Amino acid sequence: MGTSRPESGLAITYFDDFDIEIEDLRKKGFEHGRLHRKYKEQSEVCSKNGLRHQAIQQSKQAKGHRDQSHTFHIIAVALLMERHAARLKNDRFIDFHFLRVTEALISLDLFIDRFVRELRDQPLPRTVVSYSLGVITGRGLHSRDEKPKLKPAVITRLQERSVGFREQNPGCLLITVYSTTKMTFELEDKSRRDPQIALDIIQVPVGA
Repeated sequence: MGTSRPESGLAITYFDDFDIEIEDLRKKGFEHGRLHRKYKEQSEVCSKNGLRHQAIQQSKQAKGHRDQSHTFHIIAVALLMERHAARLKNDRFIDFHFLRVTEALISLDLFIDRFVRELRDQPLPRTVVSYSLGVITGRGLHSRDEKPKLKPAVITRLQERSVGFREQNPGCLLITVYSTTKMTFELEDKSRRDPQIALDIIQVPVGA
């Protein structure tokens, strides 16, 4: 266990190993992801060979495993977010250290949605019109080939959501959200499943 001071200037204590529970959830997510790809490929083969009924069945299997994979990853992310939030002691910042790119993007969606929902839930007339939030991406110094992957993916996602941002420093982005900022389920990209759905089902609190 050690202490570091990341780009936000806030001291965080890190542990050497993640909880077994989190790693187990990750493994289940990756396994369902593998099965999703397997059944999707089989469905495409059946479709090319004119086996329509088999193609439909394989496609259903693929979608089921895709949803399961997404759910397990979201639960793992929720637990990781709770851990980071406890260390940051500042709920206006989110830290993506130790998260994979996919997990970071799910975390980002949940983070943004939480504050947009908070702004919308204010009684009228609203006294707070926006929130300034911090997203700690890290500098990507430990990425393979020393080419950052997480930060560019986060920036792309912010642009997709039309969320304004500026760089506080190479490892931290400052973003601004409004009550009019679209939540995940309101985006035109219907292929992106609302991460809050899975959390509602299992009743995992995030940022409570």
